[in-house]
Parts: sequence; C-alpha cells; structure tokens
Amino acid sequence: MQHDFYPVDVLDTKGHVIGSKPRKDVDKLTDIIHAIHIILITPLGEVVMSMIPVREDLPNVYGGKLGTTVATVKRTGETGDEGARRAISRELFIDDMPLTHIETKFYDHMPPKPASLFSVYYGISDVPESYSLLDIDGLIVMTPKEIDERIDSDPHSLAYSFLKIWKDYRGKLPL
Repeated sequence: MQHDFYPVDVLDTKGHVIGSKPRKDVDKLTDIIHAIHIILITPLGEVVMSMIPVREDLPNVYGGKLGTTVATVKRTGETGDEGARRAISRELFIDDMPLTHIETKFYDHMPPKPASLFSVYYGISDVPESYSLLDIDGLIVMTPKEIDERIDSDPHSLAYSFLKIWKDYRGKLPL
C-alpha cells in the first residue's frame, strides 16, 4: 500500500481526534493533524536541517524552506514513537538510531495552517550518506549559532514549524 492511502487522524481545535481520512485527502491548510518532527543531531552537536521539497502529490506547506530533519503525519492507530521510527527508516534509511521524545504539544496558531499537534523527537547520528529524494530536497548541517543567526537575518527561509520547535525545545537538545 502506498503511504498516501494510509488513514491519518483529523483533530479539532483542541487537539482531540474527530475522525480520519486517507493521507492523500488531507488538506494541510485546513485540516488539523498530528505531525511528528525528528531532529537529527550530529555527535559534534550540530543540527541536520532538511530542505523541504515542493511536491504536487502530497503538498508541503513549507516547501522550499529549511525545517526539521524529518517530519511525517502520524497515522491512525500508530503511536508517536512508531511514527517517528517509520519516518527515520523511510526517509533517512536509518533503522537503529535511538530516539528521544521531547514532548507532544498542541499549537493553536501555525500560519498558514489553523493549528497542529506536534510530537518532537531527536536522535544522535552522523549525517546519512543517502536519504529519500522524494521526501527531502537536501540536508544541511548547521551549528546552533548559525541557526540563531539565520533566524535573525532570514527567518522566512525557515519553516514556521521549525521556528516554533527551535524556540520551545532548543534548550532540551544535546547541542
């Protein structure tokens, strides 16, 4: 089964599940979903950023911007941990990296989306030599200082989701 046919939960404005629909039918500009974000940290404490692709088949809200290393939509019946493992396996081709769950938090303001539930994880690993070219346009390694400077000088080059995650969880990452 192609991943765009898997059912995903649709949430209300408080983050409660109110139904589900196939991933391909989700409108990320109107549907509230549970997104799983994984940040890859190198052994040197650098952050591996992903260039989010512009896609026609499953459109990305922040296409063309830098974001977390991997992001996926949690499937119906799947735990956040299972979704995070699926994402790093399918997109980064990493099957054995321990992941640390930082927090699951509902954001009621996520322009241009109405809201989103985020589960945020990190893992420590070298930058993968290969990755899914369908899901990732490129990987860029940045120091925390370089990220902070980018936020100050060119915040629009970063996904709004990443800006929220960086603000809330930077201090909880092993940088």
